[in-house]
Amino acid sequence: MKFMKDHAINNLKEAGLPYIEDDTKWVITIPAIWTDRAKGLMRKAATEVVGT
Repeated sequence: MKFMKDHAINNLKEAGLPYIEDDTKWVITIPAIWTDRAKGLMRKAATEVVGT
């Protein structure tokens, strides 16, 4: 997940677009078919990368 975040930010910078962390909302979709455990692990990983 950290790789994806860093990759997205680098693409913005390479395109000459500003990245303002306070103005950015990260959204990750989680399939409903996933188990509660899998959903929880994804939420935990996302929180560790983004911080909220």
